[in-house]
Amino acid sequence: MKHYVSGASSLEFWRYHDELDPAQLRPCPPGKVDAPATAAQSSRLSLGSTPYRGKPLLLVPSASHRCQPGLYDYKVFAGLLPEGAYLMSSATEAQASPEMCFLQMANKLPFEKLIQLGFELCGTYSLRPRTRIGFEPRDSPLTSIAEIDSFLDRIPSYPHKAIAKDALRHILENSNSPAETNVAMRLSLTKRLGGNNIQGLRLNHPIPLNDAAARLFGTDVIRPDFSSDLHKFAGEYDSDLVHLDRARHNRDNIRRNVLQHMGYDVIVFTSDQVASLDTFEILAHDITLKMGQRYRTPTPKQIQAKANLKQLLNDDSFWSTR
Repeated sequence: MKHYVSGASSLEFWRYHDELDPAQLRPCPPGKVDAPATAAQSSRLSLGSTPYRGKPLLLVPSASHRCQPGLYDYKVFAGLLPEGAYLMSSATEAQASPEMCFLQMANKLPFEKLIQLGFELCGTYSLRPRTRIGFEPRDSPLTSIAEIDSFLDRIPSYPHKAIAKDALRHILENSNSPAETNVAMRLSLTKRLGGNNIQGLRLNHPIPLNDAAARLFGTDVIRPDFSSDLHKFAGEYDSDLVHLDRARHNRDNIRRNVLQHMGYDVIVFTSDQVASLDTFEILAHDITLKMGQRYRTPTPKQIQAKANLKQLLNDDSFWSTR
């Protein structure tokens, strides 16, 4: 018997414990939700040290299991959970896995915010809106597109699975920061969603260096913020929030020189360019052409969709949605 922490509460857990690798936690056995049925049973099960905002959200198998409404919020799920849906974070506490968390948020977030969450779960940062730079780096992603896709195939009866599947098609892996995610989404999402529909971009993808470039940069590979091997394109986001120190700034300059030495066409863009719809559109125009795609001037409806997407991506109020 255990508490099944779910949805936004599990998202808070993964963000707060950014040092954790899900592979380190023991999966719960597959089957029905084994939650306490009485207040006395529930009181004997403690939660860990995660500073949840508001009442933690728990998954229970029936409405009668909502036994401590003053302490917890509840979601009922009477079906069978596949292996990997929940991971044991303590002897009495199970957390929704990153894959399950993505599925549970599918009907709680606007579609674009669900995609943004997918970038985070498949990236190397944890969103922390109340910290100085708004996020904390992670050593490795919590999950991957392939792992989420495989999990969704193993849980056929869960509501809103189709929404999660659809959002998965728009995610790019290996984002290093919320700023990179937002730029990537504004470049790659369909025009209907407010993006520029630029296909084929990769985030922080390793590019092997030749001997001369390796001697110049001091490593065998280089990872541009955005790149395409096919089109020999690299985009570098010079964000003050991400590149905080002069040493990092100097290394970025060397990296750009190395990429040019390797034959890549490098575009450097700044926070000011990204902040303006007009200058970002000029940037999107240049990247579209360098990616071998045709640029079309956006219609008034598409311009409004771009403005709406930019505003939505910068709105952190949705993350407390239960």
